[in-house]
Amino acid sequence: MDTGSGSMHYLQRYGDLQIPCTPYTLKKLGFEQSLCLLKVDDYNLMIAPFQLGFKRSVFMGSLSIQEITFFQKYTNSIAGLSLGFSVPTRKEPLLFFIRCTILSLSPMKGRDTVALFTLDYKNSPDEYIGILGSYLEGQEQLKQLYESYGKEELRLTPEVARTMGYNLYATIKDSSGKEGRIQIFSLNSKTIVHLEGPHVQERTAGSKVIFQLYFKKYKCTISGTIQESNRLPSGILRTRSFIDFNPPLIEILDDYYFTARARSLNQTLSQEQPTAS
Repeated sequence: MDTGSGSMHYLQRYGDLQIPCTPYTLKKLGFEQSLCLLKVDDYNLMIAPFQLGFKRSVFMGSLSIQEITFFQKYTNSIAGLSLGFSVPTRKEPLLFFIRCTILSLSPMKGRDTVALFTLDYKNSPDEYIGILGSYLEGQEQLKQLYESYGKEELRLTPEVARTMGYNLYATIKDSSGKEGRIQIFSLNSKTIVHLEGPHVQERTAGSKVIFQLYFKKYKCTISGTIQESNRLPSGILRTRSFIDFNPPLIEILDDYYFTARARSLNQTLSQEQPTAS
């Protein structure tokens, strides 16, 4: 697939989508924050992506209330957007200059000194489209793995934790904002089973929680819903939760299963090697 036909393919599939820019997303895209700049008239503004799209994107910038009011006069004006991405096939970042129209500029809700710029692209470079499209294709593959890796729970033994790069540190936060440390007993792409001390009250089925699991590769922030919570004879609280689709966690599970399969294959091959007579 050449660059032109590839970009058309991605535009047909994903052209109207917006990609929320989490730290995970920006890392996967190879986004270079230091190269992100918006030129408005004679002003150069340092901005960061909030949502990236193929035809339209939203960026955020740190501006005072007075500065926001000043730059709002440039609504519907032409601006120049500079972006940079690190790609595996190049030693230097891939740079883009995109002409765009400032559709709107307003303070972020709850953060008066952060401005949101909605930019409508006049041109979308093929390579830029390819970067976003390739990322979204990868996310579709992870969604397939979400189903595959949700069928069997993985007991988090010390050996499994080492292979996954899990540092044995995890927390849970409930809807009231109360946060506490937990021990992960088992998990898969759809479920987390965790343990807490005798002093913790049983958790209500259906309540929403946020997990944070710390791995060498990623810190995974995972939304979940309590399924059941019960007290073991020892007094330890054991809780099972459904978890939402979480790309970083699925990547880690995929890496683990690949490593486990390779290790098992190597062991099999070594056992089949004939011994010297």
